[in-house]
Amino acid sequence: MKLRKILVGTDFSPESEVALEHAVGIARHVKGEVILAHAGTTIDTADAALAPESAALIEYERIVSEHAAANRAQLGQLVERVRGRGVAASEREMDGFPDTSLSETADQLDVDLVVIGTHGRTGIKRLLLGSVAERVVRLCRRHVMVARPRGAGAEGYRRILVPTDFSPRADHALEIALDLLAEGGEIELLHAWSLPALTGSLVPSAISEKALAPVRSSFEVGARAKAEAVVARLGRPRARIECTIVNDSPAHAIDQRAQDGHDLIVIGGHGRRGLRRLILGSVAEATVRHAPCSVIVAHERTAIAGDDGRPPTA
Repeated sequence: MKLRKILVGTDFSPESEVALEHAVGIARHVKGEVILAHAGTTIDTADAALAPESAALIEYERIVSEHAAANRAQLGQLVERVRGRGVAASEREMDGFPDTSLSETADQLDVDLVVIGTHGRTGIKRLLLGSVAERVVRLCRRHVMVARPRGAGAEGYRRILVPTDFSPRADHALEIALDLLAEGGEIELLHAWSLPALTGSLVPSAISEKALAPVRSSFEVGARAKAEAVVARLGRPRARIECTIVNDSPAHAIDQRAQDGHDLIVIGGHGRRGLRRLILGSVAEATVRHAPCSVIVAHERTAIAGDDGRPPTA
């Protein structure tokens, strides 16, 4: 599936400006369109502590109305700015909270990608991801990009890291990466493998490493053969794809390779079907939290079709 329709959430902050830059760059690269969405403030007088006719509540409603009008004008200005860069653009005002509104709007508009900035801290290995961004990644059934400053541009991404476990979702992540790759760019296909837990305890410690050496070699050879088969099956002419096979945990391996100047990571999401995908796969979540560059969490085509993994019925 091509990334042709891109929904970008904005709250007019510097972080959402970064998201918009990535969205516009992708749209120009794939000849797609951008939809700018902003979640406005909703007043529920039933929950207000003041009576509906009170002067304080009337004044509050006036302030909120003026604020909404100002945001509407600012949203329109952003749309015109994007159009001025040669990209088809439209706007969408949403009611409710940004995380749920973006996820619902993405389904309503049948978008291919949601792009959102993050207010996550840059220090302490980004242990804190902005709460809205984290909930959108967990709730949304569409592909989601958590945008960071590195790598935004109209020519595509020059160095893309694609972790793989050779599953369909990982293949889909590679297909997305190929669509977004810049001319002359490179994709690094990364597979991290490790022996099953407690394998070492099955062999006396004095000889365990010697005994396990052929097993380790076999794992690596098998993994490299699978990676090369993926490249042969999905690769495209002139697309440079390098295979990296490491003996490490996936999360740690991705974190280490991401420090090597990649400007985008595309990773398959392990979100559970049902329960609105409240649980995101631990490797994907760790990658979104820790990565120094933007991350796209890709969902399988079947996962996008419906919560039960089957296309919706009429």
